[in-house]
Amino acid sequence: MSGARLVITLHGNQAVPPRHLSLKKAAMQYAYRVASMTTTGSPYTAERVREVVRLGECRFIPNGVDMKVFRPLDGRKRLPFLLTVGALRPRKGADILVAALGILKEEFPDVRCKIVGAVSDAAFTDGVRESAKGLGIADRVDFLGTVDDADLVALYNTCAIFVLAAREAHGTFEGFPLVFYEANACGAPVVTTRGFGSEYAIKEGANGLLISSADAGELAAAIRKILQNPKLHAEMSRNAVEEARKHTWDAVAPELLALYHDTLR
Repeated sequence: MSGARLVITLHGNQAVPPRHLSLKKAAMQYAYRVASMTTTGSPYTAERVREVVRLGECRFIPNGVDMKVFRPLDGRKRLPFLLTVGALRPRKGADILVAALGILKEEFPDVRCKIVGAVSDAAFTDGVRESAKGLGIADRVDFLGTVDDADLVALYNTCAIFVLAAREAHGTFEGFPLVFYEANACGAPVVTTRGFGSEYAIKEGANGLLISSADAGELAAAIRKILQNPKLHAEMSRNAVEEARKHTWDAVAPELLALYHDTLR
């Protein structure tokens, strides 16, 4: 053995070994056993790993944001649209967002939905499109595909609310989505599901709202609460930027350095 120390970062479902006996499970089990330290941006991920194999100390260190890229833009006005960002697959919950807009369509006739992300699951994407048609809001749902950072920053700066209706689907789940702090850094309030690192990033009622499950009715209620209260929206927008400033990569880096120093000790 070289004597090198092993540090493993747990991120999302990729960190969870399969439950069935397999070479992959054996290899991951061995890696976790010999690791000097593990770290994760989401305690939920560590809990899921511990359901399958033994895991020693796992230190929580949140993801950060680059506010040289994701930042408030002068002169940008909030427009009546809901934004979600992520590959089009079930765990990202674009279908839940569309269903929520269907609930709110009469109450907020000017509100649209913009979906950013590559098509990862064609059948799922087709289902979201069909759902929008069935709800009579196909003309209010925009599928933008992938966009560059400049366009993404502009979308974060002009959306009314950023939504990530995350859920566990087909054995996959979110780790600690970077989009939380990207949206907040641009002043967008966030509505998202509890779990998946969200309780740390989103302070209930301050920089966003948390829903207990990816339920369209609960999501619609949270969106309604923000849309119908301009004062609350303005407060959340200010708080969002401040929360993001506490979590730049420069702010997170000392925690990472401490992890490695402690590992060497």
